[in-house]
Amino acid sequence: MRSQEAARAQEFREFVAMTRSDHPETGLPDDWFSCRERYLSDAHKAEDRVVCQTTTAQGITSTLIALKKDGDRVPVVESRLAGTPENSNDIVDIDGGPGGETFHIGSAMTKDEIDKLRRMGVNVTGEAGTSPYHMLLERGFTVASVGYGATRIRTLNARDEIEVAIGDVRTAIDFYRDKNGAEPALIMSSLGNHIALGTLGKNRLGGMNFLALVPVMDGLQHHLRQQGSTHPRRPCGKQ
Repeated sequence: MRSQEAARAQEFREFVAMTRSDHPETGLPDDWFSCRERYLSDAHKAEDRVVCQTTTAQGITSTLIALKKDGDRVPVVESRLAGTPENSNDIVDIDGGPGGETFHIGSAMTKDEIDKLRRMGVNVTGEAGTSPYHMLLERGFTVASVGYGATRIRTLNARDEIEVAIGDVRTAIDFYRDKNGAEPALIMSSLGNHIALGTLGKNRLGGMNFLALVPVMDGLQHHLRQQGSTHPRRPCGKQ
């Protein structure tokens, strides 16, 4: 038992070093840290929204953007069907954590790469068409996934990580509210339910459309019932 605990602790240290260091080695963290050099430049400091990079694969386009948050930046990934205009309806995705994976398409997720891995005997689950998010994209929505701890970018194992996550999510929700002139719809799962409640409070949250997906950690619905909140609009999704 002790050897298993030691192995898990070592894996976690390696995971943190790979994804939260100044030079992460893979995936969204690597993309995000590469983007920092762009938005910290004088040319982009004043911009509320800076495009970092865009990837298109499997018929989906994912764009990593940096939203302005006081003197900091928040990573958000906007995903839409390829060819869908950027002014499509936005849904803010507040993922679970700490090991949740943000919905997006990366450069390694092309069909050819997936087929290659399968021929090597690797079990691959990266086909975007099988994701429930794909049904929303097919209806013309853009899914904007907020890059707090669930994307392994900013708050994993950080001091006051919940407060950091709440601030990041509030920045993103307020951005899309101001952009569209109305509160955005929300997707929340597991820890995302708690982050949403801490971000918005029950009164503001009670007037929004949201999909509370699999609240594993006894999340949003429980909190709202406990506080006697009523919803002007009936929420969708599993409860």
